[in-house]
Amino acid sequence: TMLEDGRILYNRWEYVYKGIAGVQSLWMMRPDGSASNEFFGNSVTDPGVFWQGRQVPGHPNLAVFIGCGHEPFGVGSAMLVDVADGRRTAEAMRTLTPDVRTQGIRGIYHLRNGRWREDWYGPLYVDPYPLSDKFFLIVCNEDKRYNDQTGYGIYLLDTFGNRVPVYSDPNISCWQPMVLAPRPTPPVIPTISETETEDTDTAKVFLSDVYQGLSGVPRGTVKYIRVMEQIPRHWSSEINRPEDTGPGHIPAVSLGTHIWVGVLLGVVPVNEDGSASFEVPANRNLYFQALDEDYMQVQGMRTFVNLIPGETRSCVGCHEPRAQTPISRDMYSPLRTTVSLSPQPGDSGARPLYYPTDVQPMLDRHCVRCHNPKDPQGELDLSGGLTTLFSRSYENIIRKGLINGIREWVPLPKGGLPGGSMSHVEYTPPYTYGSHRSKLIELLRKGHYDVKLDREEFIRLVTWIDTNAQYYGSYFGRRNLKLLKDPNFRPIPTLEMARSARSDIDRSGKPKAQSGGR
Repeated sequence: TMLEDGRILYNRWEYVYKGIAGVQSLWMMRPDGSASNEFFGNSVTDPGVFWQGRQVPGHPNLAVFIGCGHEPFGVGSAMLVDVADGRRTAEAMRTLTPDVRTQGIRGIYHLRNGRWREDWYGPLYVDPYPLSDKFFLIVCNEDKRYNDQTGYGIYLLDTFGNRVPVYSDPNISCWQPMVLAPRPTPPVIPTISETETEDTDTAKVFLSDVYQGLSGVPRGTVKYIRVMEQIPRHWSSEINRPEDTGPGHIPAVSLGTHIWVGVLLGVVPVNEDGSASFEVPANRNLYFQALDEDYMQVQGMRTFVNLIPGETRSCVGCHEPRAQTPISRDMYSPLRTTVSLSPQPGDSGARPLYYPTDVQPMLDRHCVRCHNPKDPQGELDLSGGLTTLFSRSYENIIRKGLINGIREWVPLPKGGLPGGSMSHVEYTPPYTYGSHRSKLIELLRKGHYDVKLDREEFIRLVTWIDTNAQYYGSYFGRRNLKLLKDPNFRPIPTLEMARSARSDIDRSGKPKAQSGGR
């Protein structure tokens, strides 16, 4: 929907280091796709979905939306949010429908006889249309099941939850009420292409001070920014491959960590004053990680940003409050020179992350002589033997909780971080996740017999941990071990393959990538 200032208000699904279903919050952008920015809810767990947002006329900070579950139907409670009270706090929301609330992945609760009960019967709300900050047109199902084909009619709702019927049809539900009346025309915002003359496929990012928002992190700690890309999962990767899927994964990408493929684009240095200015590829889903001198994550960005060609964006700091203003400083210092992304030590350029080539070789060199199938010391087998969807070492490292990250559905030893589809949404302080809190890295840094990783090996290992331990580097290629003889069984992913929107098997059935199966 349109905001009165000419921008677009929209709903966006978040997958970057959050649970599989959470969170779907409200964002805004210019019509050309530039200046994407959070409107509300990126760190709010309940409701999980902020749906059908509309600005309240004459109130730029107010919006009405439907709070609903991840599935099966976009109905639930009607909410009013005032972003002047904060963009990432539940206290900024107020319910317009006190008899219903939504929480969790698909929970709809009603206040019946003084008690909250979970069920999928009315009252249920959808399609809010604000008339003012006190009155709203809305669609409501008063008492029928959520999917009743005749259950929904149009009502007038006020801020106290009172509703008055406006129109209904006994034979069919009525949807999407809208007032046929004039309204102010939003201004037309110039596009980047109209303001930039140079053709480019890149964009620029300026970070004012990485320490703004990194509470408890001493200045001088952060040396680099790691730039990552989240790869969209295309429909073609899901077709006719049920044997290649894991819990929540179509197809399997990791064992209960995340369901999307990550690509390492490179790193940039952070200046002594905490600033950084760098160039990034445009039209990509990007997220950043603040690293120390050992390339270990201090803090990670658990959302993504899009930049269109020629766009320049700036940020005050890392996880700083959204209303915070930048500190005053000389923006024309030589330190502000814009730099390009550089490979990490041991890399030669952008590449997909892939456990069999990133991690298993160093386990073979340093660990398997003691942690093998015949004599797994410490009951830990770190050999590369293939399992149904992954490998022995990978599954053992994940299941035994040897690394610290976002988890779903995988049982961990006592004390492991919780999992769940709506978990890991709220803000977390520095060092919550990643290599600095992983038992495997702690053991190696203290000294484990004669195991000595060289610098490039260590950086590759902590990078894998800090990017949440994915196994596969592409959505394509057959996974299941029973398909071992398939010519496209677990191919070593290339950057082109990771970013591809098409299957890596052509119509003739011939693979377009060399097999990497053992």
